[in-house]
Formats: sequence, C-alpha cells, structure tokens
Amino acid sequence: GDEVCPTDSNSPYRCIPTIYQAIREYNVKGQTFLFTGVDEKSAEKTDHYSHALAAVSDLADVVVLSMGISMSSEREGIDRTATTLPGLQNQFALDVLLIAAARDIPAVLVLTNGGALSVDDLLPARNYSSVYNADASSPQLGARIDLPDCYLGDTTDTERVKYPRRYAVVEAYNPSLGMKSVVSALFGIGSISWGRLVTTMYPKSWAETHKTDQYDMSAGDGLTYRYYTGSKLSTFGEGMPGEDPKSMKLFCSVQEKSSGSRIWKVMCHVSNETNRPFSALIMIFARASQRIR
Repeated sequence: GDEVCPTDSNSPYRCIPTIYQAIREYNVKGQTFLFTGVDEKSAEKTDHYSHALAAVSDLADVVVLSMGISMSSEREGIDRTATTLPGLQNQFALDVLLIAAARDIPAVLVLTNGGALSVDDLLPARNYSSVYNADASSPQLGARIDLPDCYLGDTTDTERVKYPRRYAVVEAYNPSLGMKSVVSALFGIGSISWGRLVTTMYPKSWAETHKTDQYDMSAGDGLTYRYYTGSKLSTFGEGMPGEDPKSMKLFCSVQEKSSGSRIWKVMCHVSNETNRPFSALIMIFARASQRIR
C-alpha cells in the first residue's frame, strides 16, 4: 500500500499488520494457521498448494481466504489488461471452497486490491430484482423509497456443492493499517461496521470487450456505477451491515418542507431486528434539476 511506517525506513511496512497477524491477535482462544497455497502470480502448483488444501481438510474449523493483487501487479507505470485474479488464485480459491462446503465449515473470502477485480466464479448469484437504482429515476416527493439489501436467490445444486453454506465475501480494497478493523468485524467484536461497495464490480468478460486504458466514461456501455449499463457482479452501494440481509429494514423518504419553499427534508428509518449492534451506512445523492442546470 501507500501507507508506510514513518519511523522505520529500513522496513517501511513493518507496522502494517497482515491479515494473519490480525486474526492471530483476535483468535486468543484458538489456534491460527497460515498456509500460503499460491503466490500472487503462481503459474504452477507446488507442494504449498496441496499442503494448504490438506490443512483445510484436516485442521480448519473456519477458513479465511485472502486473495487479490499488490503493487507488483498494478501501480503507477504498470497497468493490467485483465481484471481477474492473477496466477492460480482463482483455482486455488475454488478448491478451498469445495472442501469447506463438503465439510460444512464457514469460509470468508477477503479481497485486497487497489484496482478492479472480477471474481465471477467466487460469488454466488444474487437477486437484484428489488434493488432500488438511484440513477434510474427520481422518486416522487413524499414517496417511500425501499432500499433492500441484495440477498442470495435460490441456489442450484451445483452452487450448494461449490460454495459453503456459511460463506461471505469481503471487499477490503487496500486495507493497510485498517486490517485490524476488518478482522475485528469478522470476529463480531464491537459495532459491526461493514460498509457498502463504493465501486461497481465488472465480470471478467468486461476486460475482453473493453480497453482497460479507455477512460471515456460514457462510451459504449459506459464505465463506473454512473454510466455502466452492462452486466455486473456486484453493484455500487451493495453491502450487508448485518449477518442476515433480512435483519435490517431501511427506508427513506424525501419531502418539501412547505409548498414552494424549495427546502427539502430527507428522512431515513433504520431498524435492527437482531441482538447484535451494528452501524448502517446510508449514502444520499442529490441531483440538480434541469432548471438549475
């Protein structure tokens, strides 16, 4: 990451905890094992690959997979031509999830990346039929706007085998010094602060039909949540602040304070139907009227 330790020029990243170090710190009543099944860009399976799978099969009660890219894959002066996980990461993750599903143990995939990642094979299908798209149309004044979380649809037999019954995907971006916060949320310590996606996740086919160095936001089927009209893996604003998407009810309304006042009031109501506290991140966007434009 770009964050470094200011007092240690010889080891500028020494103060930034790895996900393994953070988990070990919080897992005080259990054992934490680290197995590097594949490197970021591994092209061939080694003994490390099989040893890691054996650990999932024989040792693990919970699996935390950390996958992604570092500055060796993308940084200033280095651009990627694909948005998929490099090397054997995708296949390794699938093998791990298959074992976790067979053993019925929980698994968490933590993605660490600065640029976009396409993880088509690692995301179960979600139902977007009731997700409100703030870009589609402006709501009527005073109308109730339901903003439900995305949820898992009816899984196929193949998906039930492929993914563990208890499976979560965390987009951690480039957490750096924030890794302890990510892990504390995994352990349910304190107020759960899971946020919402601040980017649109494209499918892997996106890079096959788009030039990754093309930055015209509105060309073709567009770029980013604002203009992109193609298929999505996950959409901007998606996220689950609680364990169960049905556990949090959220609706918002917008009203003019008084007729002709041009002063608007936005009210959002959040209810938590679980016995565990969590914070809810609400993003509100305003768009100028045609008259103002």
